[in-house]
Amino acid sequence: MEYFKEYLEKKDKENKKKLEDIFDLLKRVEGIKALEYLDYDNPYIFVRVQPEKHISAGLVDLDLGVRIFTAGNKVVYRLQQGPKGLQIGPSKAIEDPDEIDDYIEQGKSEQEAYNEIFRQIPKKIKKFLRRVYENINSRMQGRTNQDMDSEKYKQILNSILTAKFDPGFKM
Repeated sequence: MEYFKEYLEKKDKENKKKLEDIFDLLKRVEGIKALEYLDYDNPYIFVRVQPEKHISAGLVDLDLGVRIFTAGNKVVYRLQQGPKGLQIGPSKAIEDPDEIDDYIEQGKSEQEAYNEIFRQIPKKIKKFLRRVYENINSRMQGRTNQDMDSEKYKQILNSILTAKFDPGFKM
């Protein structure tokens, strides 16, 4: 029994180290704000990006970001409202097996492939959240909080977010 407990503790430490490395990378990237929650039972990182100028204040107030955490041996991400808020949609792996295979086919080792994917995480997060905001904006059909009262606007946004929102694309 002790062996299994040791195995789990080792995996937890390895997973936490992956998240620490990702956090160290993200905190140095301009336009990204990363918050670490690594001392929790289920450690994670919450990442916000600076929204583009054309995004309405109502969408910015939703405080959407990406939760990065581990599931098994994989690093995964999920849309989340606020650092400790509602998790939205399915979790998806950051380490796409097809992407890893592409790098290996280009002559890189498996470790080099993982390193390349790791370096691209900030760019992928920015792209993902930009597409999320654009997707929600298109579902709003161009309506803004200036077109309707703020309570109605919040109702529409919340209904979009709580309806098993899946942006339908990967990072």
